[in-house]
Amino acid sequence: MAVVGMRVYPGTVLCERALHEGQMTADTDLLTPTYYIAPGLTVEEVFACLQQFSARSSNWIIGDPTPAYTRLAERLRTRGVAGPLWSYFSMIQRLWPTTPSKTNT
Repeated sequence: MAVVGMRVYPGTVLCERALHEGQMTADTDLLTPTYYIAPGLTVEEVFACLQQFSARSSNWIIGDPTPAYTRLAERLRTRGVAGPLWSYFSMIQRLWPTTPSKTNT
């Protein structure tokens, strides 16, 4: 699963850097995942590169699960399919590609 940026944790050098660069404020709730992106990069550019790479690499999954995947996962679990569903996730992602979700930024 790929996520754009590095997760910011309180009390780290990265947290101080993100504060200094204005990517977050002292009031930012870091219990909700917050990601640092280096100046000069955009989420859209990074996702575009990741999408190109994932098209050639079946074991790379980009973005949040689609509603179609969520429904499929529920049906598979109901029918007794156990274990990781990565292979199904990869298949669904290729059948129904989506645009990057804001929850990954």
